[in-house]
Amino acid sequence: MQDFYAERFEREMGCTEAEWLMWLPQAIGDHHWKQQAGAAGVRIGDGALGLKWQVAAPRVIGLISIPVLKVSFRFAGLDDAARHVFMKRFDLYMQRGGGSGSRGGRAFCAGKRRSPQGGGHAAERSAAQAPGGSG
Repeated sequence: MQDFYAERFEREMGCTEAEWLMWLPQAIGDHHWKQQAGAAGVRIGDGALGLKWQVAAPRVIGLISIPVLKVSFRFAGLDDAARHVFMKRFDLYMQRGGGSGSRGGRAFCAGKRRSPQGGGHAAERSAAQAPGGSG
């Protein structure tokens, strides 16, 4: 998780579209949302979040192939604090791996965060995406 979430950002998620769609309702929580092909709209109080996703080529590291789903996040009508509250829950539900309650081994479904301004957000990498891997 991070301290700040911009109004607009992109992520490369290390999951299939089917996994994303299976996890998305719990990550969104009790907020009203509507799904369309490759997109979803989420009502968050008086504001909203627009999500768009697209399947990308898998990330291959040696004999391992990790699926990649490019996802864009577009918030409207939410201040920094409201975005942070929503994304804190969202990121926790998208977290995968680890076991035994150990945070050290956990990996986010997200691979890399990208802001539209280019850079600025640290990459989140799983053990399979450690430095030296492709990505």
